[in-house]
Amino acid sequence: GVCLYLLSFIIKDKVMFYVSGLEHQVAKKGTDLLLDAKVTTLPSVADFSWKCIKSDKTLNVVKLGFKGDLRIFFDKTSIEFFKQNYSLLLKNVQHNNSGVYKAELSGSEDKILLLYIFCCFSEPVSPVKLTVTESNSSACNLTVTCRTEDSNLNRTFQCNKSSCHLQEGAPVSFTVFLQQDNIICNHSNQVSWNQDSKNIKVYSPK
Repeated sequence: GVCLYLLSFIIKDKVMFYVSGLEHQVAKKGTDLLLDAKVTTLPSVADFSWKCIKSDKTLNVVKLGFKGDLRIFFDKTSIEFFKQNYSLLLKNVQHNNSGVYKAELSGSEDKILLLYIFCCFSEPVSPVKLTVTESNSSACNLTVTCRTEDSNLNRTFQCNKSSCHLQEGAPVSFTVFLQQDNIICNHSNQVSWNQDSKNIKVYSPK
């Protein structure tokens, strides 16, 4: 997805070699996200700025001059800058806010203080349904299928008394695990999750 592309873009352009911190942030569409610069004091003759890297372009977001003059380049309704700790608030984030955000000092020598990879996820995951498609009750071996409500995604897992493993197909956003007497299918992204479960004693009474 976009996050993996942004990370490969950074590595390709070797930005990581000059960064003291690299952080990955995600947020749900329409929420606010605070990017903390994690600095308390700055050199007296250096400008501070937040910049956003998108594809092959670097955009200025805000710039604070060493004399205290502040310039905001993005729409003021979409961001807020806090002079007291140099943090940047992204408001009501949308997909087009996804990108690489860097806190940077510009003086006799430029220095990147922190780099954020930020991705916006639009929707909660869809509900899921867990079904047992085959069972061997004497050995307590179960074949279960986890699928989304619209059946666009489905995966089959093999479960025994202690664990469940993906039977076929590439891994997706499903995990299936045992918890006490239940088999649980979990469908998640980085902002939401949904579950369905079955009682294992129905299929393996012993």
